Amino acid sequence: MAAPIGRFSVVAGKAIVSFLLGIISMGVLVVATTFLMDATWGAPLGVALLVIAGVLAAVGIMGLVASFVKTPEGAGNLG
Repeated sequence: MAAPIGRFSVVAGKAIVSFLLGIISMGVLVVATTFLMDATWGAPLGVALLVIAGVLAAVGIMGLVASFVKTPEGAGNLG
């Protein structure tokens, strides 16, 4: 809060980074299990949509949790 940055910018930046990390980690999971375990995920477009929806839901839940806590430690504990 000491920097001359608005609260919305901080929250939006954290949400964007969380979304990108979620997409990257799910992408690695899908690719790794496809090649290493010969897993079949189905239609690529459907898998991509489900991954995006799941990551958006996780980011939304974490945003909801963060809106109710008073301290960063509380957000970490609930997360």
